[in-house]
Amino acid sequence: MSRKLHRTVLLLATASLMVASAAAANGPAHRSAAPKKASVSDVPLVFFQAIDKRLTLLDADNQKLRTSIPELQHVRSAARRKRMLRQLQRSKAQRERLQTVNQLVVISARAQRRYRNQGQAYGAKLFRDFRTRLSALKSTLLHEQVAPSVSSWAHSEKLVNARLLSVITQYQAISGGYVALACHPGTWACCQPRTLRDGNATIRGCTWSCASRLTACRGGCLGRRIPNTVVAVKNTPKPPIFAKPAALASSGKGKSKARPRMNAPAIPQGTASGR
Repeated sequence: MSRKLHRTVLLLATASLMVASAAAANGPAHRSAAPKKASVSDVPLVFFQAIDKRLTLLDADNQKLRTSIPELQHVRSAARRKRMLRQLQRSKAQRERLQTVNQLVVISARAQRRYRNQGQAYGAKLFRDFRTRLSALKSTLLHEQVAPSVSSWAHSEKLVNARLLSVITQYQAISGGYVALACHPGTWACCQPRTLRDGNATIRGCTWSCASRLTACRGGCLGRRIPNTVVAVKNTPKPPIFAKPAALASSGKGKSKARPRMNAPAIPQGTASGR
């Protein structure tokens, strides 16, 4: 019996190592054909990929926990209901939600610091606003972990959903339109300031355009400069499941339309590494 158990464990471990090795061997080849330096220099895309990936994971965990609320509410036994609530509060999905939000706070703080150090005040403000919304979401998740009753948990879940939607809306206001740019080599991607309505709130965002001179992007913040020699990235990852156009009305500030070029490379919409 013991020998059979050891054999099973060994086979499973070997299979896991083979899968991991195959993933490591195939991963870099499928990710990009561009030089590593070129991908790192695309500062907005690096941040957008990291945020996009984690928001997708956060939304998936949120869906899992949301489906458990009706089941809890229909349990008659108070003792069993309380026990199930504690299990939910300590569940893997709940832990992962908080972990993902913490990662997003770190990424937004890094982006804010990067733009501030480069003297681009508007870029720093954008990611400061994003971090503020994430902090509010984190606060709700922490409060939810100690909710004393199912009704209190359900109320907190509604607040989590509202604040998650607010975070996604802020992200889309910043990143929307960036991957659609097709600028000439030698020009810059430029975030021109604009404001949008999100219910009763006004949020800052970007109208992404192509700038032939640095002075043309005054007041906004810079994206990457398209190199004179560009190697296109072969794969284009799918957008996240939540990435549907938000019902926002632009105030019309700082609008400028990007002029697509037929001979320039498309900037991919990507996702970053997971947790």
